[in-house]
Parts: sequence; C-alpha cells; structure tokens
Amino acid sequence: THWFFIFSPSKIIKFTEIQSDKRHGSLRTPMCCTGKRLLIVEDDYNTLIGLQELLGHKGYHVKGATCAAKAIHLTENESIDIVLCDYRLPDMDGNHLCRKLKQINTHLVIFIFTAYNQPELVDLVNESIVDEVFNKPLQLEDLYRALEMYRTCQG
Repeated sequence: THWFFIFSPSKIIKFTEIQSDKRHGSLRTPMCCTGKRLLIVEDDYNTLIGLQELLGHKGYHVKGATCAAKAIHLTENESIDIVLCDYRLPDMDGNHLCRKLKQINTHLVIFIFTAYNQPELVDLVNESIVDEVFNKPLQLEDLYRALEMYRTCQG
C-alpha cells in the first residue's frame, strides 16, 4: 500500500504548556464529544486518502476535503466531531478556516498539523479555536492518543 511513506516519527507540539503559562497553571480540559465523526482537511490527495484509510480502520467515520471551501460545506451539512486540518491550504490558511469552522460549530474539536512554524497558532490555541497542534510529518501514535483523549473525555 502506498501511504506508509508519508508518516515518520516527529515530535508533537503541545500548546497546552504555553496555555498553562498564560493562564497561571490551569490547563484546558477537552470537551465531551463522541469523537467518532472526523473531517480531514488536507490538500495533498495521497496524504488525505492515507489518513482516511488508517482512521477508518480504527473505527472512525471519516470525511475528507482537499480545500477549505469543501471543509466549510461539509461542516455546515454533516455531523462532525473532530477536524484534522492542514494549516496551509490552496484557498484559505488554517487560521481563517479554523475560525470559520468554530463559528459554524462551537463544539467542534480542531487539530492542526503543519510543517511550518506559525506564530498565530499560539493565538488559535489560547483563544480555544484549536485544541491540538502537530508537527508534520505526523507521528501516528500521538495522533491516535489525542483522538482517543477527545473521543472518550468526560469534559
């Protein structure tokens, strides 16, 4: 199968550490959701298909979008619990897309993954727009742990 080459070990970025400094030690706890319905927003088609297959085999109901416009449409018209979103997309950056998705559904859990260091990601986390940020390439075990935490949380 072609998708194994896309993933290799990397470090997960936990912005909750930054958040705890800003909020005097209080960490945000995840809100409760079923966490079974995922939307993956990724402009690289092979990566999107690979993630859909991997997470589908883990029991998640996965929708995919290769651009922000489709992600917005799916969020407006489908029941979505968690969004896994690439930060750089062809039609809109992750900052604007995540804010738009949160306006559509305030209970949405959003994970961003990026290969770039974006200072505005700290703001997205501190404003409770984004829940987790991952470095690319994604380390699957870290993604699975985060998904499980938000899927089973009792916020």
